[in-house]
This record gives sequence, structure tokens and C-alpha cells, in this order.
Amino acid sequence: MNLDIYRETVVYYTVSLLVRRFMLAFVIAAFDLSFFQIWMTILISIAQTFHLTLAKPKEKHLDNFVIIANEIFIYACAVNLLLFTEYVEDANKRWSCGYSFMFLVLACAVMNLGIAIFVEVKSAFENFKLKYAAWKAKK
Repeated sequence: MNLDIYRETVVYYTVSLLVRRFMLAFVIAAFDLSFFQIWMTILISIAQTFHLTLAKPKEKHLDNFVIIANEIFIYACAVNLLLFTEYVEDANKRWSCGYSFMFLVLACAVMNLGIAIFVEVKSAFENFKLKYAAWKAKK
């Protein structure tokens, strides 16, 4: 792997995340209406999803999948936030909409944890296979 390409990819992805966070901070600071803030968050999330899907800033397919899936979860949570505004008049309905929001957050956490465990177990298994092959070659 060429280190220059790796550094460019890391910088490119980091800059795109910083720009996104700056845009979100600007929207929150500049506008008082929560409804408008949520819609701008949704639009920024859609733009970031398209950007990440087209650019694929990571070399590994799984890494690209994770960052795009996380962005989709952010989008889904932002859409779900609309249900907590005055759009839903009944407070009890707003309360029950919270379960879907909690499900999305839990699903995102479980997906990320599951992928992290899978990657580490796969890496440990491959490392064990290499050590076993080296040990067997010594015998």
C-alpha cells in the first residue's frame, strides 16, 4: 500500500467530516427554528451520503460500508426527530415515537459493535493460523 495515497485518503475523509460538522454547527447557531435545523441536518446528511458513496474514501469495502451505513443511520434519526416537533400534535404519540428513535440508535450501536467484533475475531484467527503454520514448519 502506498503511504501517500493512504495519507491523502485519511486527510480527504477527515476534511469532509470537518466541513460537515462546521455546516451543522453553523445551522444550529444561525437558525432558531428546530424544524429548520432538522431539515438542514437531513439535507446535509443526504449530501454526505452521496459524497461518501461516490468518493469511497476508504480502501477497504467494509470501512466504506460502515461509514455510509452510519450516515444512513444519522439520516434516519434526523427524519425521526421531525416526529418530536409540533408536527405531531399529541404528546403521547410523540412519546411513543421515541421508541423508533431508540431502536435506530441501538441498531447503529449493535451494527458497529458487531462489525468491530467480527474484524477483530477474523484478525485474531488469521494471526493464529499464521503462528500455527510457523510452529508446524519448525517441527
